[in-house]
Amino acid sequence: MKAIKVRAVTIGNHFAVRGALLVSGETLWTGPLRPYSHDDRALTDAHAEAARRGWAVSR
Repeated sequence: MKAIKVRAVTIGNHFAVRGALLVSGETLWTGPLRPYSHDDRALTDAHAEAARRGWAVSR
C-alpha cells in the first residue's frame, strides 16, 4: 500500500501563521496558530503530523 502524498505548507498573514497539509488543494490538517516569526516551527509541525499519520511529504 502506498502512503498518501501530502504537501506541507504554511498559511497565515503578517501576524500569525500555522502549518498545513494539503492534497490536491484540499486542506487535510491545520496546526496550531503561531506568531508570524515562527514560520519554521509551523512547517515542522506539519512535517511531524504527516510522519505521525504515516503520510509522505512531497516537498
